[in-house]
Amino acid sequence: MKPAPAESTAELLHRVRQQLILSQVRIMELEDERDELAPRLAATATLLTAAQALADQKSDEAGHLETVRVKIEKFRAELQENHDYLRHMQNVTNEALNATRGQLAAAEAALAASRSQTETQHQQIAELQIQLTAAGAAAEQLTRKFTQASAQLATSEATAGELQRQLTENSTQLAAREFDLSQHQTALAELQNQFAQLRTATTTERLTCEQRLAQLDEAARRLQASRSWRWTAWLRALERPWGGR
Repeated sequence: MKPAPAESTAELLHRVRQQLILSQVRIMELEDERDELAPRLAATATLLTAAQALADQKSDEAGHLETVRVKIEKFRAELQENHDYLRHMQNVTNEALNATRGQLAAAEAALAASRSQTETQHQQIAELQIQLTAAGAAAEQLTRKFTQASAQLATSEATAGELQRQLTENSTQLAAREFDLSQHQTALAELQNQFAQLRTATTTERLTCEQRLAQLDEAARRLQASRSWRWTAWLRALERPWGGR
């Protein structure tokens, strides 16, 4: 009855040794797998770091683009204000120009009337001279009438000179206002050209940024759909608490 326990102990030791051997083999296999997975984990960590840096860079670029967009909107508003101001000044100048033209037309009409009156007075003087030659007895009376007519003629000529001077001043003012209007129109054309160039450049830059963002979104979707992204989820979970430091 005593040998039985000895055989049981030997069998137990044999089983323990087999389990130890299997355990050592399993440990070696796990170490081999660990050695194989270590470079992959390092490459994945490097890829994640590069992706995070790229995402931060694109975020900064998006912020810069937003700042540029705000500046462009502000500049566009300033251009619109300048355009409205120049349009208002053009309207005011046109109104002043029309008023000056009306005054000039009235002055020309007054000058024509004065010339007509002067011609009429010259005709009266000629008639008086004929009457003076024909009627010698009324020479003194005709002389007085001639003197009066001469005085009226001098007054009319003075009036005509004043009207001519006013006409010259109005013509000078009209020329100056037309020159100012031409300068305003030239400045308006330059501002419109600058605005068109700025809008073209902004559209090109916006399209380029949209293409870059679309490429980044596609790359991010491919990365998230890959198997390595799912396998490294626990690494990202571990990286989040340390990322804020």
